[in-house]
Amino acid sequence: DILSFRKALSLLEDTHPFGSSFGPAVTRESCIKSSKSLYKRLLSLSPGSPVLHFNIIGVLAENIDGSFDDKKAKNLVRLFRPDKFDEVSLIHFVQSCDGIYKKIRFLRASVGNSTLIDNVLESIIDTAFGFLLALTVMSILEL
Repeated sequence: DILSFRKALSLLEDTHPFGSSFGPAVTRESCIKSSKSLYKRLLSLSPGSPVLHFNIIGVLAENIDGSFDDKKAKNLVRLFRPDKFDEVSLIHFVQSCDGIYKKIRFLRASVGNSTLIDNVLESIIDTAFGFLLALTVMSILEL
């Protein structure tokens, strides 16, 4: 489990946290640029349409065997927020990608802060243990 957690954290530190098809997302600006680029590539799958139809994104809710996963579909709807015509505008698509990017950055910062706090607490406990050990040794040696 610890190795899986470390592997997941290493993926968060990657320059392409959303995958190579999405593009680089090192900074928020590069994430926005990559999401615009991906939107345009997805939009090319429905020529003649000025906005992206959700059924193009909805393909992600299909399993390998071709069955439809309702839970994935609901998560995609919650993430991309299509309008009443099942269309996702560029602004909503970019906002959704940016929102996920912010959550990834927050998680990375939280893990970093937790690591820092753990190191400080470890040094405090080590110092207290060393002091108590020294007192115990001096007591045994009657110094």
